[in-house]
Amino acid sequence: MKEATLKVEKSELKETSNEEQLKGYQTKAEIVFKELQDLQEKNSKKKYLVDGKKKTQEALERFLVEDAVWKSHEALGVIKAHEEVKEGLKKNELFLSGLCIEALAFYIDKHQGTGLKYAQEFKNNLFMPINEVYGKVQGDRQGVKAMQDSLGELEGKISHLETVISQGL
Repeated sequence: MKEATLKVEKSELKETSNEEQLKGYQTKAEIVFKELQDLQEKNSKKKYLVDGKKKTQEALERFLVEDAVWKSHEALGVIKAHEEVKEGLKKNELFLSGLCIEALAFYIDKHQGTGLKYAQEFKNNLFMPINEVYGKVQGDRQGVKAMQDSLGELEGKISHLETVISQGL
């Protein structure tokens, strides 16, 4: 019977030190932080196309002037949204900021009406155009939130490693 000898050589895998890991996480955090700032700036300047053109603009203006329900500090939101809606029509297309769309969705959501005719007008000229673009605004906000979460996770790892290093563990 033949005998076999198995020789196992130690792998030359290099374990990364806590300091190296810390440096890597700090570098990643700096990159994510910069990307987050860029995304937030881009989103703050972004204008969203609202369906319905001039008809929707007129319906939104009328709604804000006559029907928007507000309490105390919410009055400022109605005023600012009205200013932006008035100025939002460019080349027969209505463009609004994410903040304005969020405010409009808030006020539209609070609105109550009566009758089928008004319900159809409300749905076609206010609710649907704003609700459709509001989904896009929320998607952009979720992208920012995901990046903030990622940055928070990296900062947690950095904090943990700094503690480990300072305690000599």
